Amino acid sequence: MLDFGLHGASLGFLGVLMADHHRSIGSIWRGLGLDEEVFPLKKLPTRASDFVVSPFDMFVVVGILIEDAAIYRHVFAADEGTQGWYGLAFTPEIRQEVVGVGKEWREEWRDGRGHTPEKVFEWWQALFKLRGQSLTTEDRGAQPPDWWWPAVKLFIAADEAARGTDWEMNSFFADGLGNEGDGFHAVDSFSLADLAVARVLPKQQTPAVGCSMRSLSMHLALVRAGGELAVDWTFSAPGEGAQEKLNNADNRSRADSLRPLNVILVPWPFEVPATAFQTTVVAASAFDPHATLGERAPWGWFDLSSEWCSPKLSSFLAYVDGLIEATRRSAGPVHGIVFPELSLSWETFEALALHLKKDKDIEMLIAGSSEAAHSKSPGNHVHGAYFRLHKDGDVVLTSRAKHHRWKLTKDQIRAYSLGASLDPAMDWWEHIELGDREVNFVSLRPDLVVTTMICEDLARIDPCQYVLRATGPSLIIALLMDGPQMASRWPGRYATILADDPGSAVLTFTSLGLLERQNASGHHEKPSRKIALWKDEVTGFREIELPMGADAVCITISPTQTTDRSIDGRTDTRLSLSLSGITPIKGVMPRP
Repeated sequence: MLDFGLHGASLGFLGVLMADHHRSIGSIWRGLGLDEEVFPLKKLPTRASDFVVSPFDMFVVVGILIEDAAIYRHVFAADEGTQGWYGLAFTPEIRQEVVGVGKEWREEWRDGRGHTPEKVFEWWQALFKLRGQSLTTEDRGAQPPDWWWPAVKLFIAADEAARGTDWEMNSFFADGLGNEGDGFHAVDSFSLADLAVARVLPKQQTPAVGCSMRSLSMHLALVRAGGELAVDWTFSAPGEGAQEKLNNADNRSRADSLRPLNVILVPWPFEVPATAFQTTVVAASAFDPHATLGERAPWGWFDLSSEWCSPKLSSFLAYVDGLIEATRRSAGPVHGIVFPELSLSWETFEALALHLKKDKDIEMLIAGSSEAAHSKSPGNHVHGAYFRLHKDGDVVLTSRAKHHRWKLTKDQIRAYSLGASLDPAMDWWEHIELGDREVNFVSLRPDLVVTTMICEDLARIDPCQYVLRATGPSLIIALLMDGPQMASRWPGRYATILADDPGSAVLTFTSLGLLERQNASGHHEKPSRKIALWKDEVTGFREIELPMGADAVCITISPTQTTDRSIDGRTDTRLSLSLSGITPIKGVMPRP
């Protein structure tokens, strides 16, 4: 009976799997949460003029079918090497037709008419009539299922219709979806589908390795991370002359994007005393009812008393001005300033952002913070201020909290020489609340998208890695409180993953304070002042050292054009970032 019961349970489980395996196309659509007026999934319109849908919603509707059925494995460009392959062979003629339909669709929506091309309606009719078919089939015939071709053609046409959505063009496509009216736009999805099911975001690059759903699109990302992670994509509002820019979107000048980007890395704080780490011991009785009175749990909490986050404002602003002045003399205009993890309070960050607003060259300020935005609430956050996105010249702010707590183990306690404050016999967890999880993307320039990570967020797969791989931002900046940034250490390992796929450039950056504690403890054979590490897909690793006597380093990031290719054979030009200069900076003012 015991054996029968287990066997019966396994059959029951198998039955559930098989039922799920044979889902129909229509049953999947029912879970998207799209209103029938937005996208008619229940009744087929009789005319193309009655079928008015956005490319973004179409991208979701067919994209989830393609991904769940893994059709992308069987999509390829027709050439001598793929003759006889099973699947969808994209000949130059088919590719040209689909790309042309996407261009027509883009022009209709961009000009405000909102019409749907006849071919889109024709392909939709074919797919809709097959909505009762199973998503997958156990018997593979000589030819792919009939619904594959119309689904993939619609997907690629929607992708092509969205060409340019990483910059101003999406202000028109996403009308009503974002934070328009405030001088800039911020959207969490370009589709009206339920965010718990899927969201549609701009896409910067198509991976050059592997074969996945991400290999089939070039301009849009289908993100199915569920409701755990909120996403904000911030980009410029159109402003004057936007329509003229949009009318030339396919051939727009990329001169602005190709300008080098000079970014000052300020490794603040320069010192971190052991007494900054303050502990809270946890009673073992909180977890073990048999624990003796006074017995401690094998772990505890630590807080950072980060007085360096709130320096005297007048002195601090003068110090930063001095760094900017020194950098201009040595490297030219300054476009960005970055501070590492837990470097500034919100009050200090906000004051600095408002202070820098007058600078005509600076485009961004990024800093790790000990406080949440607009409050004194303690935590571990990253704040961003962007100075060229608001149509009226105001500062656009982004902010989010860290997703994972830092755990200090005995090896780290010894490496950082923190034994005076932290018992190395115990593990110590960062004492921060974990709130809503969010990731911010900012279209800094046309084709140049920046996002930020905080320490552990770079190392953990959940919840950011899926979204980063799907969207492929140009530059990922990881703010750390860590030791030397060497290619052989953990930041280098995780930077390599993202530089390979999706192909992003990755900058990891730490303060000097903990790094110097490792040097003083003799943890490394040779003392190291490598405060940052750069990794890109072309030139590889660059370890960035702060020379003795320098206060900061200016890195010069050079964008160049490169070509991406999708698995159906389409190509697109995008920006690839590489490190072309490292300039030590000695401030003209004393350190605050």
